[in-house]
Amino acid sequence: MNTPTMYQHLRCTNDNNGNPRRVFVFYGADGAIVAVEDEGYSGTPRECAGLVQLPTLETYPAERRALLKEWPSLKGARL
Repeated sequence: MNTPTMYQHLRCTNDNNGNPRRVFVFYGADGAIVAVEDEGYSGTPRECAGLVQLPTLETYPAERRALLKEWPSLKGARL
């Protein structure tokens, strides 16, 4: 796995039960996505420390689902 050098927080509206729908997208030095992490209730992942933070963007729930399905999570990944 490429080492992430920057990250971006993507936010959606909460679901019908009030649960947050937010993800952190991690990018390599070349700008390619290397991992996606669901925020859930845990807040900012510790892997964000020391990385460049890109602007937070609003997105649609379908985009969030597609990112989580297509890209690996940081959990268990060696960065």
